[in-house]
Amino acid sequence: MNQMKWVVAVGVLAVALALAVACGDNDNDEDQTPAAAPAVAQQTAPASEPRTTQVTQQVSSQGSGIWVSGVGKLSVDPDLVDFRVGVDILGETVAEANGAASEAMAAIVAVLKESGIEDKDIQTSRFNIRPEYDYRETNVDGVRTSTQVLTGYNVRNTVTVKVRDLDGLPALVDDVVTAGGDNIRVDSVEFTVEDPDARLGELRELAVADAAAKAAHMAELAGVTLGDLTYLSEGGAPSVPSPFAAPAAFALEARAAPSFSAGELELSLSVQAAFAIE
Repeated sequence: MNQMKWVVAVGVLAVALALAVACGDNDNDEDQTPAAAPAVAQQTAPASEPRTTQVTQQVSSQGSGIWVSGVGKLSVDPDLVDFRVGVDILGETVAEANGAASEAMAAIVAVLKESGIEDKDIQTSRFNIRPEYDYRETNVDGVRTSTQVLTGYNVRNTVTVKVRDLDGLPALVDDVVTAGGDNIRVDSVEFTVEDPDARLGELRELAVADAAAKAAHMAELAGVTLGDLTYLSEGGAPSVPSPFAAPAAFALEARAAPSFSAGELELSLSVQAAFAIE
């Protein structure tokens, strides 16, 4: 009997120990779970705040201040002419049309060189050969149809010539027109400036001064004080307009030296600027 009581006591003690260990594990899990949450919260909050502030400051700075555009302008005399001239010939065959066009262009180039134009200033800018068709109407069994008929081939050869002697331009054009004959074509005569970048410094000064004057005027109108320059950007290379371009029909009737008026050209350069408001 005593031995039986001892076995039962040992069994009860083992069960009690097992229950105690299980409860201890559960207590440890419960203690660890809430402790991890604050650590995550502490790491997440500071990381997001600087990024939000940086983006807000960047957007605000881009839209602040007084933004203006300034333009610098200079009137200059042209010193170069771009002269586009060519021949336009129709022949029954490609060989015939091309041969006549080559002959006429050779005569034009010879005149140009005799006038002092250098090889580097004569450049082929266009050359093409295309078939020419005529559409003829025929009547077959009372039904009218349109038939495409090949009539020949057209060859056009054009060169662009840089002419620096503006005073000799009328005589040069007259000689070229005479050399090219009735097949001559003049696409354009454009007065320009060979090196507009040489005046770039003056244009920048004028453009920046114009922007500053506009900004000061806008600040005065708005009743605020103009601050420092915060942004400045150049719009690109100086623009040179072409004031005159002779149409192709001009050359067909020209047999006396034409007259040209070079006039003045206006170089322009733009800038964009931003000023702070104090």
